[in-house]
Amino acid sequence: MSKKKLFNIDKNDLMFNNKVLFALLIPIVIEQLLNSFMGMVDTMMVSNLGSQAISGVSLVDSVNNLIVQLFSAMATGAAIICSHYIGMKDKKGANKAARQVVLTVAVIAIVITIIGLLFRRPILSFIFGKVEQDVMDNAVTYFLYTALSYPFLALFSAGSAIFRSCGNSRYPMVVSIISNLINVTGNAILMFGLNMGVAGAAISTLVSRIFCMVVIFIALSKPKLEIVVSQYYTIRPDFKLIASILAIGVPSGIENSMFQFGKLAIQSTVSTMGTAAIAAQAMTNILENVNRVGEYLGKKLDEIAAGSKVAKEARGMGLMRGLECDAPVGEICAKALDKGLLLLTAGTNVIRFVPPLVIKEEHVDQMAEILTEVLKEFE
Repeated sequence: MSKKKLFNIDKNDLMFNNKVLFALLIPIVIEQLLNSFMGMVDTMMVSNLGSQAISGVSLVDSVNNLIVQLFSAMATGAAIICSHYIGMKDKKGANKAARQVVLTVAVIAIVITIIGLLFRRPILSFIFGKVEQDVMDNAVTYFLYTALSYPFLALFSAGSAIFRSCGNSRYPMVVSIISNLINVTGNAILMFGLNMGVAGAAISTLVSRIFCMVVIFIALSKPKLEIVVSQYYTIRPDFKLIASILAIGVPSGIENSMFQFGKLAIQSTVSTMGTAAIAAQAMTNILENVNRVGEYLGKKLDEIAAGSKVAKEARGMGLMRGLECDAPVGEICAKALDKGLLLLTAGTNVIRFVPPLVIKEEHVDQMAEILTEVLKEFE
């Protein structure tokens, strides 16, 4: 007896093929990773200032990650509502929805910022209990500037969502990459050049997020876009539309925040064990990622070596790996660079892999896909 198909889908009559979907999806994944990347970079660079500094930043960063997830969920609601109107060819409705998204996200973010600024010390004391005074002072300082960045982060997330609803996910990703470079440079100047310590890291993050918001909204004000957001002073609340946005964003925000709530609970427990434990846990989070992704990278390189006529053997440990090849690795790396993948060489027959500590499995998958494609050209 044959099974009855629930859906009869004509694969030759799809609105979007897999290639188009991946072209849209990959920049979104990278952008979301980069939104959390700033806090991780701050933690890594602040580690040079001592255990009190890294402990303070780590405590606040666990709260900030929760806020990032909340704003990302709000952005999801924004993208769905705007995409709905675009799908109906209702440009006026899409523009109206986008303006309501900006208003809603801005109001929520400002409220959260005010609460964070006024009650930052009580909030940190309630979540993490009694920690050393130096740790709490660093945490309060870092929380002050990062709380000021919430409206800019929220508006950037909303603006990125509006771009994605128009089918352009690459532009927000590029803005995120530039802002992260600004953050790293600012950290180096303010923390080590001007000796501003934790405040320097936080100010650099604030400036980077202001940059993101300003650039994305300048782009959204250009008339050539499908959705244009400008003349902000004329925006008035449409509570029915706002309710639709919140109906999608709030449940998504709760779902996305559950994992961060769990991490926050663990951080709260660790904070009772002293400064050394907090600092150790902060660095362990980074090293845990290195161990997990390092094993995943090794597995992917083994798969590439097994399925390629050019690649002979993968070797190495952690995130320091090499792939021996029978073809000129200089030419392989050049071909890979043309496709957006930067590789290094070790000698004349080995490709060297030394990715950043914050690399994710998604990045390894992208690398493996491009490298496999390149190696086939040399078979």
